[in-house]
Amino acid sequence: MTEEDKADVKQRVPRSARPKKAPFLFPLAISKDVNDSDVTCVEKKKGYHVGYYFVSLTKKTDPFLGKTRAYGYKCYRHSKPTDLDVSNYYFFYAWYKGYLQSGIKINQKSFKSLSAYYFSHDTNNTTPLFIRVNPKGEGYYERTSAGNVWRNVSQVDDSELYSKFMEIVKNTKVYPVVINVTERNEYYIDGYREDEYLARSKVPRITVTNSQDSLYKGYEMNTHKIISSDERSEENQLKDMRVISTIYGGHAYEFKSSVSDKRYSCVSVYYWDLIPDKVLLLQLGYGNTFYCPKGGEWTSLTGISKENLTTYLDSINCIQNSAHFLDIGETSDYICWSCATHIIYVEQECFEGNWTRCTHKMRGKFSANKFWYKYMLQSGLPATKNVSEVHVYFSNGKPLMVDIDSDNPRNDLFELHKENEWIRSNRGYSGRIKSIPDILKEIWTNYRCNSGFIETKTEESSIGGQESIRTSDSESITKIAVGGVSGSIITILGGLETFAFFKYPNKSVIRLITSMFNK
Repeated sequence: MTEEDKADVKQRVPRSARPKKAPFLFPLAISKDVNDSDVTCVEKKKGYHVGYYFVSLTKKTDPFLGKTRAYGYKCYRHSKPTDLDVSNYYFFYAWYKGYLQSGIKINQKSFKSLSAYYFSHDTNNTTPLFIRVNPKGEGYYERTSAGNVWRNVSQVDDSELYSKFMEIVKNTKVYPVVINVTERNEYYIDGYREDEYLARSKVPRITVTNSQDSLYKGYEMNTHKIISSDERSEENQLKDMRVISTIYGGHAYEFKSSVSDKRYSCVSVYYWDLIPDKVLLLQLGYGNTFYCPKGGEWTSLTGISKENLTTYLDSINCIQNSAHFLDIGETSDYICWSCATHIIYVEQECFEGNWTRCTHKMRGKFSANKFWYKYMLQSGLPATKNVSEVHVYFSNGKPLMVDIDSDNPRNDLFELHKENEWIRSNRGYSGRIKSIPDILKEIWTNYRCNSGFIETKTEESSIGGQESIRTSDSESITKIAVGGVSGSIITILGGLETFAFFKYPNKSVIRLITSMFNK
């Protein structure tokens, strides 16, 4: 076929049947920030490359919406490249973190720019609020509950644009938040109690509720939630959160690994009730996602459940606040059960009249979190801060009186009332050695009467014959595990963990926590 024949055939082929040139796909990455690593600078303009072309990216803080400035927000404008080859066909579309944003209509011929709006404190651009196509607003879009689907909010006059934007913000289903972990009152989603700009926009505040769960006695939990009144439904709604960061001690406190890609309905903060400004654990949602403060950031802790949460709280409390476990049955130096690290020194003094005093102390002041005797938690002996030493008085081979020497001005003398149950003593003891035998005798008599105690060989033995808490007797551990009494260490650790703690110390959860903090 000659060249003339080919030309003749081409002329006779309909235009619709001719092969079309593939369009150039042009994603506009609305999640980008001007400080992202892949954002470059070309001719003093920041932006990013799509193929051969450069999309300029400008950021405005507190942008105008119509004639009103939107304080507390930011806007990113993605502008059409100026050097496009006019012979090509381009298809512009919004793209957010790997997902096509459907519903946003862009006229390929008249397109000039696309603007995405966010909260100013949303440093990771986790929650796009509003999209505007072209400076004059050929289309305004709000995000639907489907996430990557947007809805046209119809034509809006400049005078109505700001109020429409505020309506969209108020009815957002998920908010980016900065959690103020030590705050106990309402505060705004940027982490501060007062924010005149967010107050103007009627953004819902974070509410904080306190609970003292008996299951975790000695610890308190503050739960942070967003509860908003929805103008559309006229009902209060629980809003989800994306946790951007936290404020702790008045400073930004970041997560070691970002958590802002997930949504949570609440954030719970756990702390020791004697030191409420020092956080022990942070829980995201209602599941098993926990973090502890370490080295200026939140570090993830795995393996925590409702059953062993107290174990973790006790161990972290021990490490963070020097709040140790005291075993009032010990007569010689021992290691704190809770952290398995610090030594508690015991000085034993024997006196005439068959009574003994054991003084528990550490190098410097410390705090006493819980008191134990023969693996049993002792009720009535309070957790105490700034303890200098603890005196335990024995008679008939049993601890009957405890004197806690601390900065607390109140009377911290306690006597045994029933088995594993103590009460504050009003006997007026002032350290007089001569009066102690008579006091202990009275306490012993009352104790036997109150508890219906039956003497056994162990109780008749001398103090030197008491079982040590560090016993490796498997029969003793088995008895504890089978007993299953409320308040015992089994309740705290669980049978297998208790056995591991005593028999295989290197496998204990407590020691795993300790090793993590020592890294």
